[in-house]
Amino acid sequence: KSRHENDIQRPVFHGLPATNWTNEPHGLVYFNNKYHLFFQKNANGPYWGKLHWGHLTSDDLLNWKEEKIALSNFSSYDVKGVWSGCVFTDDVLTGGKPGIFYTGADYVKASINQAEPVDDNLINWTKNTTNPIIPNRPAGLSDDFRDPYIFKSGNEFYLIVGTSKDGKGAATLHKYDAAAKKWSNDGSIFYKSESTNYGFFWEMPVIVPMNDGKWLFLVTTLGASSGTETLYWVGTINPDGTFNPYSSIPKEVELGNMSTNGYGLLSPSLLQKDGKTIALGIV
Repeated sequence: KSRHENDIQRPVFHGLPATNWTNEPHGLVYFNNKYHLFFQKNANGPYWGKLHWGHLTSDDLLNWKEEKIALSNFSSYDVKGVWSGCVFTDDVLTGGKPGIFYTGADYVKASINQAEPVDDNLINWTKNTTNPIIPNRPAGLSDDFRDPYIFKSGNEFYLIVGTSKDGKGAATLHKYDAAAKKWSNDGSIFYKSESTNYGFFWEMPVIVPMNDGKWLFLVTTLGASSGTETLYWVGTINPDGTFNPYSSIPKEVELGNMSTNGYGLLSPSLLQKDGKTIALGIV
């Protein structure tokens, strides 16, 4: 604390780690009477690289405590970094406890991986022995393939990943085979932008249910005409798990281009609790 006590640019209201590099949050979850928020962290210094999953906890979303690092890049498939993803809880898919789904990167490719909590406090985690659960990007997409997010529609589990297709932002679609305990990786697209105005790449995709069968889909854009910002669509989920927006034209999460070029809320992590949808992002 003494190192930063006179730093007038260091926030005191928002949750943040003790020091060094932090980036987008993910995996906002309420479990065992506590809020948990994970985030991109480099404990080695205030610079980008070799990223881990940091961990913050709170009783009230106002006062935050930094916990030990949840995931580190010690495996062959994530030696270049344990990158962003989500936390998902389901009796079938994760045994009733929150499970981490994240992007791992070696020095050749990105893959999608899974980790399980060792305890009910979600402090200690172990990586799935079957990792990677999706070993590589589908054919026909850009080399950039990251940030998984899981949702359930009907009785089916789906996983979407941020990517680029034909020079436009897109999200891949992967379906879970419960009998084989495997995810598809056939190149199916959850949704793709119809215009380069909405970015050449999408990261941190999020899809959550709303009322009356509606779904909220949001992404953080790269290379959009308005810069880097969070855009969203509202629509429905088709029987095959793909997204059907009411309009192909997205809207901004923040009003008046407040987040243009990344100066606002980016990469929000969403939690639905007690009838409310809570979003926490990097600012």
